[in-house]
Amino acid sequence: MGRLASFVNVASLVVLTSMLVAAVGQPLFTDDTWWHLAHGKAYAQQGPNLSADPLLYAAPTPPAPAAWLADVVLYGLDRMGGFTALRISHVLLVLGILGVFWSLLAKASRSITIASTGTIVFICLATYRLIQLRPHLFTILAALLLYQWLFSRSRVPSMRQVAYTTILLGVWANVHAAFVLGPAIVGIGLAGVLMGEALKPKEERQFYSTRIRRLAAAFILGSLATCINPAGFEPHFAYVIAGDETPSLARVGDEWSSIDLFSIPIVGAAVNPIVWILVWGLLLGCAAAAGQTIRAAYRSRSEAGFNFVELGLSALSIAAMLFAVRFVWMAVFPLLFIATSTRTRQPMANRRGSAMRIALATALVVLVAANTTIGSWPSVSRALPRSWSDYSLGFPSQKYHAHTVWFLRDAGLQGNLFAEYYMGGFLGYWLAPELKTFVNGSLNVTRDAIDSNLPIRERRGARDGETFLELLDRQNVEVFMGIRLPRQGNPTRPWFHTTAHLEGAPGWIQIFRNLSSAVYVRDTQTGRANLENVASYYRAAGLPFDAARGFEPATVIDAHPEWAIAHGLVPTYFDKIIDWVNDRSSSKRSRALNMLAEIYAALGVYDRAIAIDMERLEQIPHAVVAQRRLTWSLLRTNDWGRARLAGNRLNALAPTDALSRGIVAVATRAMTDQDRTQAVARLAVFSNAEAARLTGGMARPETRSH
Repeated sequence: MGRLASFVNVASLVVLTSMLVAAVGQPLFTDDTWWHLAHGKAYAQQGPNLSADPLLYAAPTPPAPAAWLADVVLYGLDRMGGFTALRISHVLLVLGILGVFWSLLAKASRSITIASTGTIVFICLATYRLIQLRPHLFTILAALLLYQWLFSRSRVPSMRQVAYTTILLGVWANVHAAFVLGPAIVGIGLAGVLMGEALKPKEERQFYSTRIRRLAAAFILGSLATCINPAGFEPHFAYVIAGDETPSLARVGDEWSSIDLFSIPIVGAAVNPIVWILVWGLLLGCAAAAGQTIRAAYRSRSEAGFNFVELGLSALSIAAMLFAVRFVWMAVFPLLFIATSTRTRQPMANRRGSAMRIALATALVVLVAANTTIGSWPSVSRALPRSWSDYSLGFPSQKYHAHTVWFLRDAGLQGNLFAEYYMGGFLGYWLAPELKTFVNGSLNVTRDAIDSNLPIRERRGARDGETFLELLDRQNVEVFMGIRLPRQGNPTRPWFHTTAHLEGAPGWIQIFRNLSSAVYVRDTQTGRANLENVASYYRAAGLPFDAARGFEPATVIDAHPEWAIAHGLVPTYFDKIIDWVNDRSSSKRSRALNMLAEIYAALGVYDRAIAIDMERLEQIPHAVVAQRRLTWSLLRTNDWGRARLAGNRLNALAPTDALSRGIVAVATRAMTDQDRTQAVARLAVFSNAEAARLTGGMARPETRSH
C-alpha cells in the first residue's frame, strides 16, 4: 500500500503539471505581455533610457526601465519565432521552475513523496502566477537558484557559486522590479546562519567560518551588482520615491488583494478557497517546523540551527503572501522549511509510515480535484481554447475585439485613444505610435488618469459637477473604443459595457460598430483627419459612409451583408435568420424575430429593434424578453414617456426578474433627464445566455503576425 500511495502522489503531480502546461502553452493571453513586447521593441531600438513612453499619450515620464532586459528578450523571441517561440519559451521556463523546486524539496526532505507533495501545493497556490508570461517568472526562478547555490543542504558555497550569485543579482536588477528580494533572501539567509551559530554551545561557535564569509561576500557583491542598471540606486526605493503621483497599487485589485485569514473567500475571487486553505496549512506547518527547529537547537543536535535559514525566509514569505496574493509563489520557502524539518524526525514504524503515506496520497487526490472546482483552475480553464485549431492560434483575437483593432489599424487612425485597461497593452503593440492609449498595465500614468478610468467606464464625470463628455475633453481623448454587450455581470467581478457610451453624443461621431464594440472620434482637427481616412477605408471596401452621420450599421448590413458578417456586425448565420423571418409560415420565425431584435438592439439600431419587439408582443403579449428589450430600447432613444408605460407592463409581467427590475426602476422612477441618461448607460438588458449566443455567433477575427 505504501508503494501505491507513493505512485498516487507522483501521478497526481504529473496530472496537475500536465494541466498547468496546457494552460501555460495556450495562445498568448496575458494582457501585460503585449506592452512588455512593445517596450522591448523600443528598448532594442533606442536603449533602456527612453525619452518618452512609446505607448501612452498622457504618461508623466518615460517608462521605468525596471524590466528592460526581459522586455528585449521577449521582443527578440517574438521577432525570431513569433508567438510560437514565446509560448514554447514560457512552457520551458515554467517547467524549469517546477524542476528546480522539486529537486530542492527532494534534497531537503530526502523523500520523493514529500517533494511531489510540496510541488503540488506550490502549483495549486501559484497557478495564476505561472500561467502569465511576465518578467516575474524570472524572479521565481532566480529566488530558487539563490537558495540552491547558497543554502541548500547547509553546504559551504563555492567561490563559483558566489560569482554566480553576483551575476544573477546583477541581471535580475535589469529584468524585474522585484529584484530587491534577491539581497533580502541572501541577507535573511546569512542572518539565519548567524543565529544558528549563536545558539550553539560557546565552544562550537564559528562566526568567522568559511561559510559565513562567503555568504557575506555574496550579500555585499550581489547588492552592489544590483546597482548596475539604467537607473542606478533609484529602483531600490522605487515605490517610496514615486510619491503622491504614483497610482495606488491597490487599484489593480486582483494582483494586490490581501489574504484575510479570518474570512473565507468565494470561488472565482483572486484569493480563492484553495489558496486560503493552503496558506493556513503553511502557517500551521511552519509553526510545527519552527517548534521542532527550536527543540533541535536546544538539544544540541548535529544539525542545530540548520533550519533557521528557512525559518527567516518563511517569515518573509508569509508576510508577503498575506500582504498581496501576487506573492503566493513565495510559498516555496515555507514549503522548503517544512520539508527540511521532516529530516530531523524519528523514522516511523513501517505500519504507521504506510498509513501516513496513504492518508497523504488521499489528501493530494482530494486537493487536485478540489482545485478544479474551488481553486484557480475554474478561472484558468475559462480561457482555454476548446479545440486544437483554436489552441494552435497565436493569441485569442476575440478576447481583444480584434475586428475593431484591425479596423483602427487598417483605417490609419491617429491620436489619443481611450480603451479598457486590459486592452491597453494589446492596442499599444498593434497601434502605437500612431494611436497611443490612455492607460495600460505599466501604470505609467498620473493619479488623475487612474482616478478618471472608472468614471469613464461608468459614463460619468470624475469631479463634482463634471459631465462625462467634459471628462473626456479634460483627458484629451480623441478616439474612444467601447467594448462589451450590456449583459449581466459576474457577481465576483465588476462588469462594464462601454460600447454605447457615445451614442448620439454631441461632438462625437461613430465610425465603426459591431456586436461587441464601437469606435467614436471627436470632432477636432485630428478627428477630421481621421474621418477622411475612415471615409477612404470604407470607399475602398465599397461600403456606404457619411462623415456627418457616421457609421450606420443597418445601412452597411443591408448593402453588404458579407462584409457585415466578416467584421462581426451580425452572426455568421444571419442569412438563415433573415430567411426564417421572411417565411411567415416557418415555425422558426418567432425565434428568428427575437434573434434579429437582439442583433439590432446590440448594434444600437433601436428603431428596428423596437418595431420587431412590438410585433412580437402583439403576437405573444407575455413575452418577457421582448418587453424587457423594448423598454430598454425606448430608454436608449430617450423616449421617456413610452418607456415608462413599457416599464409598467414589464413590472407586471416579470416582477422578480433581476434584469427587468433594474430596467423598470430606471423607466418608472422620477429622475432628471441627465440622471436617467447616466443610469441608462449602465443598464444591462441581455442575460448571459443571450450575450453568449450573440458573441458566439460572430466570425472569429483573424490572428495577425506583426
